Amino acid sequence: ASASRNFRTICSGLCRVLRFVVIVKVSLPIGLKTFITTGSVFQQQANAPWYFQVNGGKPFAFAGIWERWDKGDKPLESCAILTTTPNELMAPIHDRLPVILSPTDYDAWLDSTMNDPEKLTYLYEPFPASEMSKYRVSAYVNKVGNKGKACMEPLTQ
Repeated sequence: ASASRNFRTICSGLCRVLRFVVIVKVSLPIGLKTFITTGSVFQQQANAPWYFQVNGGKPFAFAGIWERWDKGDKPLESCAILTTTPNELMAPIHDRLPVILSPTDYDAWLDSTMNDPEKLTYLYEPFPASEMSKYRVSAYVNKVGNKGKACMEPLTQ
């Protein structure tokens, strides 16, 4: 109920026309806010980043909103990926989950003629935990310059 109420508040303005999707071809590693860099291997693994994915490697998208501000000399464009309450998979790790759209929902989210937030609230429900999986990955993913499959390899003991 709270997530739907927050969604309606956001949609009363920006969601009426300024919506976009961020297509994700592979899953993204999500790290915790703090990491233990000293201590036993067990402590370090207990605070390792997590890798979340939609089962089966299916493509998906995050729901986003954007706006253009024309005040001042230069226009400013800004955007945000929307979040909702976490599903059962994410809840032990974080208090939010990006709004994940299935490919069948892209058209509804991007339809600029859809001005009724009530008709979009179903998209704001947490993505089903049964359709996702997670595992620990190495802190290697924490460095912005590190790329490739090594960022997604399961943490070994």
